[in-house]
Amino acid sequence: MRVAHISQQSIRRAGSLLGLIFYALDFEHRRIVRRNLRFAYPHATPTHLRQTARGVFQSVAVTILEMLRMLCWSPRDLQQQVRVEGEEHLRRALNAGARAYVAKGDTARNLPRILRDVLDGWVLISPRAAE
Repeated sequence: MRVAHISQQSIRRAGSLLGLIFYALDFEHRRIVRRNLRFAYPHATPTHLRQTARGVFQSVAVTILEMLRMLCWSPRDLQQQVRVEGEEHLRRALNAGARAYVAKGDTARNLPRILRDVLDGWVLISPRAAE
């Protein structure tokens, strides 16, 4: 099987496992993530903070695997797997020398709200939702 065609389910499973391994082995970053979560959620229980920290490691690992898979995509794969919103903004931004932002999940849903008051035209590239 080509790397470009590894299923999203396989990416999620492998990324979740990889994230848990890094969570267990990377004490320094685990400490930083927990500290940051305590600042962000001062009333959260230690159990909730621990579960959220594990989720952060898992999410990062899934994202890394998704990005590695995307590096193997052909132009056709890219057209089939990616939905572009605001293509006119993308073209204008790229012509002006800007970079595109690739987002998924909650980041993709929240980015427009975060940036709408900051940027004149924003660009969001998001993986297509499973249909």
